Amino acid sequence: MHWVTGTLHATTLLSGLGMAEIPEATAAKLFASLFALYAGFVFLATVATLMAPIIHRFLHYFHWEERRSEDEGE
Repeated sequence: MHWVTGTLHATTLLSGLGMAEIPEATAAKLFASLFALYAGFVFLATVATLMAPIIHRFLHYFHWEERRSEDEGE
């Protein structure tokens, strides 16, 4: 397998996009590979941005900082 085709398969597998049709041209394969990585990173950044306030509230609700400081003996 050529390295471009292998990169395309690996990145689409990693991102979960999957390919309906594999491009023939090398430039198209590289573009699809970079797009799969970009889409995966954008998805992770979006989820992290949306979940950060929820997790922050969750930690405040259970007084995470107070319990941690009590365990350290402060």
